[in-house]
Amino acid sequence: MAKAIILLALFAIAALGGVGAGRTGNRAGRAGRTLLQSRPPSPASPAPPQPAAVPAGISDVPFLIGTAQYEEVYWDMPKSIAKACEFIRTAGKNGVKLLLFPEGAIAGYPWFNWWASTFEIAANEKVNEIFMMNSPQIRGDGGDLRPIMECAKEARVNVALPINERDNHGSEAAVFNTLVFIDLNGNIVGRHRKTTPSYTERMWWTFGDGSDLIVVDMPEVGRVCGLLCWENYMPLARYTLVAQGCEFWMAPTQDIGAHWAAAAQFIARESRAYVIALGQMFRPLVAAQSAAAQVSAPGMTVSWAANMLRSYEQAQAGGVGEYMMDGGGLIANPEGVTIAGPVYSSCNYCLKDNYTYSIEWARAGCPFPGRGPENFGQPGCHVFNVPGVPEREIILAVAVSRAEVYRKKLYQDAVGNYARTDIWSVTWHNAPKDTLFTDIPVTTDGLRGYDVGDAPFDPPGDADANGPITLADSEL
Repeated sequence: MAKAIILLALFAIAALGGVGAGRTGNRAGRAGRTLLQSRPPSPASPAPPQPAAVPAGISDVPFLIGTAQYEEVYWDMPKSIAKACEFIRTAGKNGVKLLLFPEGAIAGYPWFNWWASTFEIAANEKVNEIFMMNSPQIRGDGGDLRPIMECAKEARVNVALPINERDNHGSEAAVFNTLVFIDLNGNIVGRHRKTTPSYTERMWWTFGDGSDLIVVDMPEVGRVCGLLCWENYMPLARYTLVAQGCEFWMAPTQDIGAHWAAAAQFIARESRAYVIALGQMFRPLVAAQSAAAQVSAPGMTVSWAANMLRSYEQAQAGGVGEYMMDGGGLIANPEGVTIAGPVYSSCNYCLKDNYTYSIEWARAGCPFPGRGPENFGQPGCHVFNVPGVPEREIILAVAVSRAEVYRKKLYQDAVGNYARTDIWSVTWHNAPKDTLFTDIPVTTDGLRGYDVGDAPFDPPGDADANGPITLADSEL
C-alpha cells in the first residue's frame, strides 16, 4: 500500500491518456476493408484478394492472445521499431495471434509531461522537437510504420500498436496519442486517435475528433477495438464500441495497480469481450540517458530529467524496483475474470508474499488463487522471453475462445437483452472533422484573369492557366 501511495503522489494523476481521424478510416470495421495495404497494388490493378477477415461462424477453437511488456527506446523511433519487431517475431514463433503493446510504444510515452516546468519554454521546445521528429507519420504506403507492417506479415501476428502519431497533413507538428491496428497480412486496418489526453499530456498530445471509434476485423481472431488509457473511463466511448460488436478490447495505459486491473475486469464483464490491459515499462535511469533528457537551454533553471530522478529516488525508498512502472499486463475474459496476470515485472504491486503477480508466478502458469476460484482447473498463462531484451520484459499470453464471447451474452448483453432503446439512445457524431474544408479542390494560385490579362473574370479555380506574374511580364 505504501508503494502505491508513493507512486500516486509522485504522478499526481488526475486523468491519463492523444485533430481529425483519417478520412479513409475503416467505418465500423466492415470485413474486407483496409485502410492501408503492406504492398499497395498499382493504381491500374485491382486490389489483391484478401482472406476472410473474421473466422467463419463462431469458433470454439482456442488461440493465444497476449501483452508485450516492452520498454520503448526512449524517443528514438528507428530503435523502438526494431525492438517492437523482436516482440512481434517472438509472438509469431509461439503462436500468439493478437499482441498489444503499451501506450506510446513508438517511440515513447511523453514522461517529461509530468516533470517539465512550463516556464522552461526554450528547453520544452527542444524536447518537443525530439518527441515530434521521432513520432511516426502514416502515409499511403504505411509511412514510418512500414517496417512493423512487414514484421506483422512475416510473423503472422495481428498487432495493436499505440504510437505517438505525427500529423501527416496541415500542421505536421501536431502529435496524437493513437492506437493502430495492423493485421497479420501486414495491412493497417484501422486507427483510433485518443479523444482526450489528460492533464499536462495536453501540451504534447492533441485531441482526436472521435470519428474513429471503430471496431476492426482481424484475421484468425475476430472483431477488435480499443481505447487509450483513461479514455476507457468514458462510458459513451465504451458504449460506442460495444454497440459495434467488439470481441477483443485493447486497453493500453500509463496507469497501473489494483484499480486499473479492476477497471479492466469491469469493462470485460460490461462489454462481454476479452480485455487485454497493459501499463508501461518505465526505467527512469534509462530514460535519463535519452537525448530528450540531455536538453539544455540558456537560462534554464529546472531540468525535467533531474525532477524525474528525484521522484524515482523517493519511490525507491518506498520499495519500488528497477522499473518504476512495471507493466501490469493482464487478460480478462468476457465474464470479467482475470485469466492471465496481472504481472508486475519489478513486483511493485505483487501481493505480500512477493510472489503472486510476479514474473516467476506467471511462469508457473498464473496459478490459483492469484487468478481467482473461477479459474480453478483452467489452462494457465504463458510467458515468452524475447531475445536481446532485458529479462523483465516479456510476452504474457493465454488461450482464448471467440465462442466464449457469445456464450456470456446469454446472461447480459449491453446492446441485446439489456438494451432499452425505448428509454435511452446514444448519438455518435462520427463525421471526420478537419481544420479546413473547401467548396472545391484547391487548384488556384489566387490570381484572376484581370490580374494578368484582359479577361474580366475566370471560372473558379481556373486562374492557374494565367501563369504567375513574373518580372518578365512587368514593365520594370
